[in-house]
Amino acid sequence: MVYIRLDVNSQIGMGHAMRCLSIADALRSLGKKVTFITADNTGEELLKERGYDVVCLNGKWDAPQQELEGLLKFIQENPAEYMIVDKYEISENYLKKINEVIKVVYIDDLNRFIYPCDCLIAYANYYEKFQYPKHYKDTKLLLGTKYVPLRKEYSDQKEKQINSSGSKVIFLSGGTDNYGVAITFVRELIKQQVLDMYHIRIICGAFHKDIEQLRALEKEYENNLEILVQVKDMWNYMQWADMAVSAGGTTLYELSACGTPFITYTIADNQFDNVKTFEKDNHIYYAGDMRKEPEKKMKHLVCKLNLLRNDIKQREEISKSLQQLVDGKGSMRIAEALSEGKENDDTILEFKGDS
Repeated sequence: MVYIRLDVNSQIGMGHAMRCLSIADALRSLGKKVTFITADNTGEELLKERGYDVVCLNGKWDAPQQELEGLLKFIQENPAEYMIVDKYEISENYLKKINEVIKVVYIDDLNRFIYPCDCLIAYANYYEKFQYPKHYKDTKLLLGTKYVPLRKEYSDQKEKQINSSGSKVIFLSGGTDNYGVAITFVRELIKQQVLDMYHIRIICGAFHKDIEQLRALEKEYENNLEILVQVKDMWNYMQWADMAVSAGGTTLYELSACGTPFITYTIADNQFDNVKTFEKDNHIYYAGDMRKEPEKKMKHLVCKLNLLRNDIKQREEISKSLQQLVDGKGSMRIAEALSEGKENDDTILEFKGDS
């Protein structure tokens, strides 16, 4: 048995759920039974739909310290091999207490403190800045983009075929789009009178706040605009697209595995390092933080999209760079590393771009 401590709701990016489900799928393929532990029932339908049992702590997702006593009791009464924790809200004491009764695997991309854990997963392309090996002498480390936890469908991607037209675009704004970036994007395309040059697919999550406005625009511009909600085969849309516009989360690694050139923006502080590294290492255009002056930044984003559409050579170079960075096999590598049963000092290091 393996536990995964995760919460799913409109305040938490869906990237956390997707990466944990990807790891769970890989573990299950190796014969492991995986159970998710959540604070409340918000994400239960999603997790059960993928075939997993869910244990609800009947607590508050943003107050994990209050659940600690009940969680410890549950683990002691229902032992497991280890527990994967994917939560920003936890404290050092929270992890320390859990690690006293079960081996802990922590997924990190913020380096908020030295995490009491047996294994640390840090797959972000900027992981080197945190100098993990210096601070974790007795902890197994799974570092770098070799360990990006994607669904198995991303592991079978062929080299991207770059089309000359560059007209097919997907827009990914995350599950909720609390800052209305998608609607701002469509309005800017209309304002610049370029929407008719594209076939745009807006991918919306279950909690998207502007869905009604987007549906109205879809009816008005039906030949050029599609609104899709809760897409389950995202990789197919990424393969379809000549280009993408996406917020700076795990989605950027999915696009990389597909070799789909993208323009990115941020809507959260924890995305800055990610997009800046993509910008520097892979020549990706970063349009800025859409929480501030979104209309001004969206104007530049659409202008850059128009330029990229007409530059097939640049799209080819970006596509090759991205597929060299992420091969889509990270989830299975994580599952295999966790299943090896090696000692904690068997540190695994992998630098970005290595095969």
